[in-house]
Amino acid sequence: MLCRCLKLIFLALVSLPGFAEFMTHMSPETNQAFDKYEQHVEQQLKQQQADGSCLALDANKELRDRARSLELVIHSGSGSNGIAVPGGIIHDWDGAMFITGVKVQQVLNVLEDFDKHKDRFPEVIASHTIERNDHTVRGYWRLRKKKVITVVLDAEQTAKYSEIHPGCWDGRAATTSVSEIDNAGTPEERKLPPGDGHGFLWRLNAYWILEQASDGVYAECRTVSLSRNIPFAVSWVVKPFVESMPRESLVSTLEGIRKAAKE
Repeated sequence: MLCRCLKLIFLALVSLPGFAEFMTHMSPETNQAFDKYEQHVEQQLKQQQADGSCLALDANKELRDRARSLELVIHSGSGSNGIAVPGGIIHDWDGAMFITGVKVQQVLNVLEDFDKHKDRFPEVIASHTIERNDHTVRGYWRLRKKKVITVVLDAEQTAKYSEIHPGCWDGRAATTSVSEIDNAGTPEERKLPPGDGHGFLWRLNAYWILEQASDGVYAECRTVSLSRNIPFAVSWVVKPFVESMPRESLVSTLEGIRKAAKE
């Protein structure tokens, strides 16, 4: 009932003349701030691998034990790292899990097979592989994110997976374009230019680490995404959607991978 009321309130707000200001465009400064944050994250991962560790879990026995007990371990990342993001918000989430009775290759098969992502991840309603060269894959998703309001996006992603030492794989995946779909599923459907629209998702990176154990695979994923900042007038309706969406997407992804890898 509460969700329905919030949706009705949001629709009422959309009909107000001033709500047109909620449409936005990603500025070059916002994009550059994400680039800087991306460099910081990749430097952290490079340092972790230079120290000889495969998993971030290696530094925290409690979290590793929780993952080993088949819990999905989800926590926020390192925050803004002092990087100002004009006009935007960076969402940084870490997730880890243990998948019993599988090999790394089975998990890679799930990650790399864009053709089947639409059947494995609830937010992906259409998907296909654009091109593939060994463990480098470029693919397409149509994403539908629904909570109080519904947002439909077309995204292309390039992902590359490599074995950094025996039994330990590193994966880097990043969207190369994200476009909001206006009036999705209707004759008036149109794709907005990247960076235009409501700004619920502008960019998305995923950093994967997979480690083979004797009886399964540890899988870690760190997602770093970029959205617009929220105008004060609508923050009480929209902010919970924007802030919860990245975490919920990570949980959904991990659950989908665990299930599919064991099929």
